[in-house]
Amino acid sequence: MAQALLPAASALLPTLVATGREGVEWRLDAAGRSACATACVMNEIVRLALEEDIGTGDVTSIACVPETRMATGRFLAREPLTLSGVGLLWEVYQLRGGVDELNILKQDGDRCIDGDVIATVRGRARTLLACERVALNFLQRLSGVATAASQFAAAV
Repeated sequence: MAQALLPAASALLPTLVATGREGVEWRLDAAGRSACATACVMNEIVRLALEEDIGTGDVTSIACVPETRMATGRFLAREPLTLSGVGLLWEVYQLRGGVDELNILKQDGDRCIDGDVIATVRGRARTLLACERVALNFLQRLSGVATAASQFAAAV
């Protein structure tokens, strides 16, 4: 998927600066890696995940939750894990209109135990509910991979 969205980094190596989607300038390191290119791909992946999950809106929240209702939420570790994916939380909420406050309390690579608070979020209840499943899916999948990788590394 990422290859379909962005040109190969090797095609950009001779210039070291190129213009990408929506006029965004990519600055490449010596190996051809671009933080902007990675961010563009992740933005598209998050956008597609939100679109697949709720399309144009969360029908249940629209029907049951007043538009002005505010809410808070916490992302909790439910078992020992190696955390990964917290950087996507901002992206998930931003693509649905943003939140008033997002506090990331743990970072990628941190070891967490059952009950650790990973992040807190405050904003419109509809936004929190619309983004909850996608945010959790990313955190769970990426943390599962990171946890397995750290277990393999410890065994070697």
